[in-house]
Amino acid sequence: MDASTKETQAQILQMTQFILNEARDKAEEIDTKALQEESIERLKIVNSMKEKIQQEYARKTKQIETQAAIARSTAINRSRLEKIKSRQDPDAGS
Repeated sequence: MDASTKETQAQILQMTQFILNEARDKAEEIDTKALQEESIERLKIVNSMKEKIQQEYARKTKQIETQAAIARSTAINRSRLEKIKSRQDPDAGS
């Protein structure tokens, strides 16, 4: 082999190494970006589920408060009716 052939082979080897390094770098970039996108998507899902749970909690809390208010109102009305009834029928209260 003459010097020109060796030089050409060295250049080809150098280009091949450069291309392989570029390919590895690009693969790493793609992997990193995929991991970032996956992380972002997971965070969105977690936040969405948190929001859903908080809304459900608020709805149930409101429902319990409403039921308690209805129970109080019913008890007050029952007490009023008993007082009215006892005033109308004095013998029933004794």
